[in-house]
Amino acid sequence: MIERITADIIISLISAAGFGLTSIYVVVARRERPSWKAGVLILLSCAEFTLAHALQGVSSDFAIKVFWYKMCILGFTIAPTAFFCLTLRYSGWGNILTTRVLVMLSVFPALTAGLVLTNEIHGLIWNPASIARIVNITTLFLLPTRASGIGYLSPTRIYSWESAAFFLYVYWYFRVESMDGKPVQ
Repeated sequence: MIERITADIIISLISAAGFGLTSIYVVVARRERPSWKAGVLILLSCAEFTLAHALQGVSSDFAIKVFWYKMCILGFTIAPTAFFCLTLRYSGWGNILTTRVLVMLSVFPALTAGLVLTNEIHGLIWNPASIARIVNITTLFLLPTRASGIGYLSPTRIYSWESAAFFLYVYWYFRVESMDGKPVQ
């Protein structure tokens, strides 16, 4: 197992720890803000994705690699909806996020998660016959491929962009003023 640890795995583990520790900080120190729940959800989905990617790369058993590949995809299903909710709350439009709207927004991530977890039965997300090629290619660092079904974006590139977007968000979170010109608390 030690021989399977690459720079990509180490970066994934450090990123996962950073996302997890930042989510703890947000829960403890930023709980009074209206956007803290969505922010924590984004941070935890990023931590889940990066940790699953690292565990996929370290695993030697093929069934375990497939499981961690599915967990990587589940991290992606959660993040966009959470980011949309965070954006609405941060911009002051959080009043439209009623319980009914949140349930409606969670339908597609839940449906996608169900389809990913049961893909061997129906094959609607990826072709079950090509899972060996997909899982083995996505564990390689920065290998451009269309096998993952997401164009030339490997999971490593995607979480790198996601990490950059998160740190840009943190920068804006502390620097941007609110709509009425007062500094954000």
